[in-house]
Amino acid sequence: MGNNSESRKPKKGALEINDILEMERSKVLKAARELRLLENPYSVDDIKSRYVGKGTEKKDLFSFLKFFIDLKRISRERKTLKEYQTIINDLKDYELYFNEKLSYEKIDDAFYYKYMEYLTLISSNSINTIAKKFSTFKTMLNAATKLGHNTNHAYQRFKVRTIHTDKVFLSKKELLQLYHTDFRDNYRLQKVKDVFCFGSFTGLRFSDIDALRKEHVKTRRRGSGEKYTVLDFNEMKTKKGLCVPLNKYALQLVNKYLDNLPLVPFIA
Repeated sequence: MGNNSESRKPKKGALEINDILEMERSKVLKAARELRLLENPYSVDDIKSRYVGKGTEKKDLFSFLKFFIDLKRISRERKTLKEYQTIINDLKDYELYFNEKLSYEKIDDAFYYKYMEYLTLISSNSINTIAKKFSTFKTMLNAATKLGHNTNHAYQRFKVRTIHTDKVFLSKKELLQLYHTDFRDNYRLQKVKDVFCFGSFTGLRFSDIDALRKEHVKTRRRGSGEKYTVLDFNEMKTKKGLCVPLNKYALQLVNKYLDNLPLVPFIA
């Protein structure tokens, strides 16, 4: 009989094969992890493409920022995508103003102070808006870093402190006074006023008002049989269903624009 210990020895080359398989397994897991970091739905084919090297070439700063927006189109609402695009527009204007070509390597402390100068003095942003823009830019750079496109971590030191602002509220009397103000000689101003009042009467976010369509206006009946009108739709931010009863002022505005929804088509 043969030696049992010898029969249990791995065949020649088996350890090397196991090492190769483990190395390839790590590459597949790395590809899946990178796709997961992008917070978008992905398929087995996406993992395979990344595993074999497709789409993994390094992108320069602006190429990646545009790529980042494209990746987020599925999972982010329009308002957030516009915020991302605003960052690109600001950076392009920054290049023109300072006659300087930006790259990952140039996003350093000197850039921080010059960008602050541009956003404050040239673009006239408030300090809270500037803080939001820096936060958004850092989010985009974090993605570039995680995916291996950027190796400069200086941006992680960028901080802008926000300031507390007092919120101003209209009384019911003031709101109704605005509601009844007539701007018929200026259609755009009239519509801005109506949108503001509609938001005040319903408590809806601007993004939800912008997404309203005729089919969202529904009629309901109370227990007494009396009819009333509601907005029945899914919120843009949470995607949850929402049913909003309309008071007489909100209903007047809905009826005014019912055949011309969305309510705010003049917003770019």
